[in-house]
Amino acid sequence: MTLEVFKLNVKKHPDSWNAYDSMGEAYGIAGDHAQSLSFYKKALTKAPNDQKERIQKIITLLEKG
Repeated sequence: MTLEVFKLNVKKHPDSWNAYDSMGEAYGIAGDHAQSLSFYKKALTKAPNDQKERIQKIITLLEKG
């Protein structure tokens, strides 16, 4: 799956925490950790409480490099 699919998902669903979470994962897989971190941070602001801890752990790992 290409990044374009995830970009379209974010564009179509700008209020969806899951769209940003998926985009962060896709950028991480692609090796773009700066973009991955950016999208995970956006996902964290929109995520339900039961997802915040998981996303924060990913952010912490990305910030450590």
